[in-house]
Amino acid sequence: MTSAGNGLGRPDAETRRQTRLLGTFLVLMTVVFGIGDLVAVLTRPEYELPWYGYLFLLFAALFNRAGHYTKAAILTLLMFPLVTLASVLGGSSPGTTFSYLIIGVLASTLLLDRRNALLFDALCFAFLLLTPATIPKHVPDLGTVTTPLLLVAIGSGLAFMLMIHRDELERERQEALRTSEERLLLALDASHMGTWEWDTAAREVHSSERAQAIFGLHGKSFDGTQAGYLRMVHPEDLATVGKELTEVLSGEKEEFEFLHRVVWADGSTHWIQVQGRCARRGASGRRVNGTVVDVTDRRLAEAERDRLIHELEQKNAELERFTYTVSHDLKSPLITVRGFLGSIEADVSEGRYDRLGGDVERILSATARMQTLLEELLKLSRIGRIVNPPERVAFADLAREAMDLVRGRLDAAGAEVEIQEDLPDVFGDRSRLVQVLQNLLDNAAKFVGDQKNPRILVGSRPGASDGRPVFFVQDNGEGVDAENLQRMLGLFQKLDDRSRGTGVGLAIVKRIVEVHGGKLWVESPGRGLGTTVCFTLPTRAAV
Repeated sequence: MTSAGNGLGRPDAETRRQTRLLGTFLVLMTVVFGIGDLVAVLTRPEYELPWYGYLFLLFAALFNRAGHYTKAAILTLLMFPLVTLASVLGGSSPGTTFSYLIIGVLASTLLLDRRNALLFDALCFAFLLLTPATIPKHVPDLGTVTTPLLLVAIGSGLAFMLMIHRDELERERQEALRTSEERLLLALDASHMGTWEWDTAAREVHSSERAQAIFGLHGKSFDGTQAGYLRMVHPEDLATVGKELTEVLSGEKEEFEFLHRVVWADGSTHWIQVQGRCARRGASGRRVNGTVVDVTDRRLAEAERDRLIHELEQKNAELERFTYTVSHDLKSPLITVRGFLGSIEADVSEGRYDRLGGDVERILSATARMQTLLEELLKLSRIGRIVNPPERVAFADLAREAMDLVRGRLDAAGAEVEIQEDLPDVFGDRSRLVQVLQNLLDNAAKFVGDQKNPRILVGSRPGASDGRPVFFVQDNGEGVDAENLQRMLGLFQKLDDRSRGTGVGLAIVKRIVEVHGGKLWVESPGRGLGTTVCFTLPTRAAV
């Protein structure tokens, strides 16, 4: 697309208008002179056909058709003094023949600008004044050409006034057009909108600078073809845009609106909204006019809105599960306390004090479990609200620090821990990240099962879709059935009710990873084949 012209070397609109006008004038002159000469030949046997005049018309038409408007116009106007001079030299009446110059004078106002038209009129007037001196045999004195002189003078005067009036009208029209364009440009700038016009038959494209910038052309020309337009479209939108564009250019649609992505030369992707109208031009061509606006920010905002809505829906569902789980898990210790308080009341009323110690111990155990549950819930609620400044830290250092914190559990299980070499650095809240590895190492050591040589591997591997490495803590312990892989990440979820703990550990780990912008999942070939907890973390500061 280009802001002026079309980038294809074709004449502009004003030149095309002048070319059409000159072509019409040449046809008209050929018909008029042809009829006049035909009548003269038929009625006057002595009449000599001025064939050289038709040569002027022929060559002028050829120049005009080849795109040389100025040469064609000059040749056309020179025909009048030269052909009339030849006719006079051939014996025609000077007074009558030179009167045909008035046609050239009037034609100059149509074919030339004011300056050149006045110059041509002055040349015609000087030409007539010089005829008595140059061809005295045919023009003995000025009286012979008085009528042609008066006609040229009057015609020049009228032509001059017409040109002044025409130029004033043109100035007023241009001023009104300029004012209208300024208002339009102001409105377009305010709406960040570009305009374009596409003539498919002539393969001409005119567009505003803003439209070029929105399409990402930046000085490059769009070649005016459907294939050229589709080259700018994002590959994922090609099928849809190609179908809609075909419908527009084939005439099935007069009004259209496209919403699609374009890929700029620098590889960046931008959303644009294109709308306009299509009208027939010629037998097979179409003229398409429209506007284009960059809606990338709007689309990003919509995507962010949808993401937040989806996240809110997930949070609401999680809150529902959380409420149900908390009420269920907290109710169990309360039922235990209530039951044993009833037993104590009955024993006291019956004087059986020997069982009080056992009942009180069970009550204390239930309240201790309730306190543990509440503390774990408090930890979970603090994640994301109470944070330390993020920092870059070696993942291997985090693993070693977590190992020291759970050394007792690891030694009791007889587990051997291996930390891969050359692990990448991560960026985040150091204490929270240590908590992640501490929980995962503790879980791995807790569920070694019947494994005689429990091993735990801390490492990373490539493979995340966003380019981040995938970190993992892998053990060769009890393993997990496929149907329980997702369940074990839930709050208070324990696959073995006999095991110690509250079932909040993995939920806390998952929450910490998500707060850091990562994700966590569990992999296991099955029961007895070990478990791998995988997660992603940022390796550089967020921009």
